[in-house]
Amino acid sequence: MKYSLIILVAICLGSTTYSQEAYPESTGENEEIEVADPAQQVIRYEEQVQGQHRRHHRRNQTIFGNRHGHSGGYGALSIHLGEMNDQDAIIVGGRGAWVIGSGFGMGFGIYGLANDVIYDDIIPEQDLQLEMGYGGLLLEPIIAPWLPVHLSFPTLIGMGGAIYTDDSFRYNDRFDWDLNVIDDDLFFVFEPGAYIELHLVRFFRLGIGAQYRFLGDLDLLNTGKQAFDGWTGGVTLKFGVY
Repeated sequence: MKYSLIILVAICLGSTTYSQEAYPESTGENEEIEVADPAQQVIRYEEQVQGQHRRHHRRNQTIFGNRHGHSGGYGALSIHLGEMNDQDAIIVGGRGAWVIGSGFGMGFGIYGLANDVIYDDIIPEQDLQLEMGYGGLLLEPIIAPWLPVHLSFPTLIGMGGAIYTDDSFRYNDRFDWDLNVIDDDLFFVFEPGAYIELHLVRFFRLGIGAQYRFLGDLDLLNTGKQAFDGWTGGVTLKFGVY
């Protein structure tokens, strides 16, 4: 009986406390109870969802759809037109890179002279053909990669080689280096570029831009040290996901 009375008193005290918390006493003044407007709640919810959607897609836009950006890699083919010592030159090549967070690529690139560049003033009364190639480390900052049209700034730092030959090895199966090469040299190359990139679909980007080639320590027969420096412009086809 004693324990039952104690339990009954405890229940009564608990009920009183709960009632005071759930239903606070009125101050005697006219009080307005704020009730959330369901329409405003819906609007706020939609704004939150739209904000999250915009943040999610900020770096996912392509011209023909959306995708989720992340680290990844690509391989690319490029073709550029320019001049070398006042002669038209076509430079073709490729590069590959690992792209960190869609914003910075690091890899390698290699390029070569694809057309016949012939000089008749290196040695009197003799035509010499230029052959050249170079490659090295590629560093590529990418600006605003989440946009379908954005910028990239690839820079190549490496080494290359050039030769003057009286008979191109591309056409002569019996090409002999000692007999047909008139002069040759190795050089340092630094080639920064700037591109506008079109992110067309998930795995493909088209770059249109220009590069400037700086060659250091060039030492070829009757050729200026900056004879092969200069601008090239062209396109780059990037295949990959990042």
